[in-house]
Amino acid sequence: MLKRILKVSVPWLIILLLAVDITSRFVKPLPTNFDVISFLEATLGIVITGLAIVGAVVVVGTWNDIDARAKSITDKYKLEVFQKSEEINKAIEEYKAAKDETNRRLGQLGEAERTMINLGMLNDGMGSNIKNALEIAWEKMQNNLKSLEELQNQFDKLKK
Repeated sequence: MLKRILKVSVPWLIILLLAVDITSRFVKPLPTNFDVISFLEATLGIVITGLAIVGAVVVVGTWNDIDARAKSITDKYKLEVFQKSEEINKAIEEYKAAKDETNRRLGQLGEAERTMINLGMLNDGMGSNIKNALEIAWEKMQNNLKSLEELQNQFDKLKK
């Protein structure tokens, strides 16, 4: 460990001694009434203040970067949620329109069946074919209505 410290520090000590020697040849000695401690205190105060200002600027820059990234992430999330809610609302509107149309058609189908019964058309051969066709259509409409209700339940779950 000591060898390692000496290996690193000895070259720097030699460079420092050479720098002091060269500097002392060109720089005049300080006057005798010069207060070295006050000079060092003022110089260190200026250096520390400068470092504090630089540190504050770095902290502000970093904080602004973090804030910008967080805003970007939240904006993306809000946009995604908005798009999904629009899709869900559109699907719900389509479901409601399909349900209303199915109910309207079921009502028409029921009216047609009642009209045929009233006219007595369901008792002859042609009427039974019409009745079978109406029953099949009625079952299909009921199945469509059930599937639409299942879709509504799924959309309600997604919306929550």
